[in-house]
Amino acid sequence: LPLALPPEVSPPTPVAPEQVAQVSADQPAPVRRASGLAVVMAALARVTAPLAAGLRRFGHGLGSFLARLLPGDFFQAVPSTVMAFTALAVPVVVVTVSSVVYLRLGRDAQYETLYAQAEQIAERASEQTDVAARHADIETALDLLSKAEVHRTSPEVQALKGQLRYSLDELELIKRVNYQPAIIGGLPASVNITRMVVIDDDLYLLDTGRGSVIRATLTSQGYEVDLTFQCGPTTSGAVIDIAAWPPGYKPPARLLALDANGNILFCQPNETPKADRLTPPNTDAWGQIKAFTLDLGDSYVLDSPSKGVWIYWRSDFSQEPSMFFNDEIPDMQDVVDMTVNRGDLYLLHADNRLTLCFYSDFQGVPTRCSDPNFVDFRPGRESLPLIPPTPFSQIQNTLPPDPSLYFLEPVNQSIYHFSLRNLAFQRMIAAENPLPSGNATAFFVDNLQGYVYLAVGNQVFYAVLP
Repeated sequence: LPLALPPEVSPPTPVAPEQVAQVSADQPAPVRRASGLAVVMAALARVTAPLAAGLRRFGHGLGSFLARLLPGDFFQAVPSTVMAFTALAVPVVVVTVSSVVYLRLGRDAQYETLYAQAEQIAERASEQTDVAARHADIETALDLLSKAEVHRTSPEVQALKGQLRYSLDELELIKRVNYQPAIIGGLPASVNITRMVVIDDDLYLLDTGRGSVIRATLTSQGYEVDLTFQCGPTTSGAVIDIAAWPPGYKPPARLLALDANGNILFCQPNETPKADRLTPPNTDAWGQIKAFTLDLGDSYVLDSPSKGVWIYWRSDFSQEPSMFFNDEIPDMQDVVDMTVNRGDLYLLHADNRLTLCFYSDFQGVPTRCSDPNFVDFRPGRESLPLIPPTPFSQIQNTLPPDPSLYFLEPVNQSIYHFSLRNLAFQRMIAAENPLPSGNATAFFVDNLQGYVYLAVGNQVFYAVLP
């Protein structure tokens, strides 16, 4: 008999089939959108499905084989927890192995794509006649190779990078040198080399850590430190600058060292330094010397309080010096270094400006100064102003047969070479091999013997001058 419903419950109202169809037509079914994770999992499932199926077939076959080989009650003796762990572990292993294979294949595909693109752009760069377009293609190809190295390193990438960098160096007028450690056994960590001077086979290094000078002599293995050499500090302070003392000048010496207060030392091997003091000029503002240099036997001293450069003729420090400037004195506040070539004064400023002054001692003809631009001579940028990426810190001029100006760019550990008068860019000397991290702290170019020297803190290097 049919069960009777309670009085308060009404039986469901029957719905006609045509009403169901009408409702379905008016309210379409919701559409589910696949998430990014679902797409990735679906792709991974398509890759791993054949492997999983193969493992299942292998598992079934192995189970059948073991069932025939082992006693009938063997599997009944296996604890249920082991069986449960096995059931969970097998899928994890399958997915892990599949993921590794998938990611490996993905990295290889990315590497091949990036390397192929770099190779194509490099080939296009070699055919470019427009310098700017060639430069841009080389940089693009190098960027693609760097990205390819993220996925895989290979000899072919290194070879192509070497070719592209050589081509880029040609466009940038970069000459790379193979720096070698100069000092046998190195220098203590407390040493900080800020000036270098080469005299024949001797290398003189100003160590601002101790305020004194280190002498190293050239041997067949490199430069060996002379532990007996004495030069600084002075009686009143640390040595701040050094220069080669001209042969035949009195007193006899190889090197002249100076402190900020005007005290000087005449230093040479196997002898105690001879001390002296600069005669100050006839001015109240004097006594904070920043740099000095020698030119044709005359000494030039840069002094901050007096805002001037003072000349000691024939390096006679017993006489009062002459002021280099007369009617017009250029801005001297931020000068970081200077050099003099045949009476022409070059002042290097902290913001990379260069002031060039032509000395005049003729009546009615004043000393003239200007701030000329560095002139670019790289292909495609001829005669344009050259702006180095970071400021220079030191300046040096070289004597004939190749009189030139050299500047140290410390951040990139490079040396810029310019002509003397028109400041035309000639080349940039950079390291071919990796150097210690940090700013370069000193340099010296010996164009007579054909070597270039570079210091990074307590580490000193030298290479053949290109």
